[in-house]
Amino acid sequence: MTMLEKSLNKSRKALEQTVSSFKKEMEAEDIGRVIAITGPVAKAEGLENVRSEELVQFSDGTVGIVASLDPGRWALSCWANLTTFWRAAN
Repeated sequence: MTMLEKSLNKSRKALEQTVSSFKKEMEAEDIGRVIAITGPVAKAEGLENVRSEELVQFSDGTVGIVASLDPGRWALSCWANLTTFWRAAN
């Protein structure tokens, strides 16, 4: 085994160890409420610490991206069918 192969093998093992010990944990930092839906955009309020272009996750796992609307209100561009959000908002 060449020195380069040994170095690559050592790096691979270190990377595998890091990946295998990674624990995927998510914690809700802010909870908002959908107040309106228009096409693929849900308008929400109550997300006090969210920032524009931040990813958000809805309770059903759907992911969206934040676009600033007004202070305290946000437009969330969603990447899924919004039927569940419409039911939750009404």
